[in-house]
Parts: sequence; structure tokens; C-alpha cells
Amino acid sequence: MPEEPVQRLRPAALVVVALWLGFAGLAILGLGAEVWLRIEREQAWKASERLRSGNVFFTNLAALNAGERGLWHKPWRKYEPGARAELLVGGQGFSVQINGLGYRTREFSPHKPEGTVRVLCIGGSTTVAGRTNDETYPALLEARLNERWPGLPVEVLNLGISGVNSEDWLGWLDKLLSWDPDLIVQYEAINDISWLELPRYASRHPLRRRLHDSLLLERLLGFDPAALDPDI
Repeated sequence: MPEEPVQRLRPAALVVVALWLGFAGLAILGLGAEVWLRIEREQAWKASERLRSGNVFFTNLAALNAGERGLWHKPWRKYEPGARAELLVGGQGFSVQINGLGYRTREFSPHKPEGTVRVLCIGGSTTVAGRTNDETYPALLEARLNERWPGLPVEVLNLGISGVNSEDWLGWLDKLLSWDPDLIVQYEAINDISWLELPRYASRHPLRRRLHDSLLLERLLGFDPAALDPDI
């Protein structure tokens, strides 16, 4: 009689043991996969080192985006008025000249000349970048407008600052409007997504953020960019 309860418990115990072994096996398999993916990523990073170190655009990215250290009055916020940087990249010369007001554009009066159509171009590195001041997109835009309307006084000013985002420009809006622009063109995307939307999304979804710390879960679950639509 005393042996009967033990015999009745044995199947349940076997189920528990089987579940535990199955869970342990999955955990070991998952850990192994995570380690393998991290090794794979490290090897890929090392394999790309020669490309990154030998590519003039990778190694001089900050300088090419008008982010050279010597240009700044306040890094990633304001250029030093009158600053200049010269750089030889891939056999080509790059020259960044900052005007007296702290922008990579020609000298201009805060008071718009009468009869002039003034266009302000704002944004980050995609606005301020170029081999020379004359090869930034605002300068090219001004040249095209002068070709299209040769008798119209047009002034396209490049106010781009590498690294800034839309919220920075909202904070500077009063200053921009004080220069009496007829049009403000904003070219923004990368900095807003990288420094505003993604961090805010991660802070509102801490569990999902932690899940994506795992390369294995990232590979299995992926990420739907549409989840960012409400933020962007």
C-alpha cells in the first residue's frame, strides 16, 4: 500500500522532468545561437575594418559634413564665426568657410535688402555638406534660380548646422523669422529619427527595447518600421 502514492506521482514527475529538460535544452540552444551571432557580428566588423580605415569618406566623415573640431563655437550647435577648414580627401580639396554670423554661407545682412527674395535653407549635415561653400545644395539652388529668373534678386542662404534636428530649429525660429525670409526650406530626416524618434520610442517600450538587445530575438522577431509611424 505505501508504494501506490509513489507510483501515482511518477508520471507527473516524469512530465516535470521532461519539461525541465526541454526548457533547459532550448535555453542552451538559444544561448549558443546568441553567442554564435555575436561572434559572427564581431568577425564581420573586423572584416570591414580595412574598408572603413581605407575609405576616405569613412575616415573623414565629420570633416566632410562640416563637423571638423576647429569649426565649432559650441559643438553640434553653433559654428565659430570666421572659422575655416581645409581638407584633402581622395585627391580632392574640401574647403569650409564660416561667415561672420556663424553659417556656411556668404556674408549677409540680417536686414533683407529691399526687393530681394530671401530663402533660408535649414537642416543638418545634408544641408551644410559640400566640397566648397558653392557646392552645398543651397548655393546650387540659388544658381538655378538665378538662371531661371535672371532679373530677380534672389538670396539663398545656407544656415545648416551639422548634427541638429527639428526641435533645435523650432527653438531658433524667432531668430530665423527676424531675418524676414520669404521662404524657409528645411531638409531633415536622419537626425530627427536617430536622436528624437528612436530614443522616445525605446523609452515608451522598454520591454521591446530589451528584447532587441538580443541578436537572436532581433533575428527572429525583426522590427516593423511602421511601428514608428505615430512618432515620425
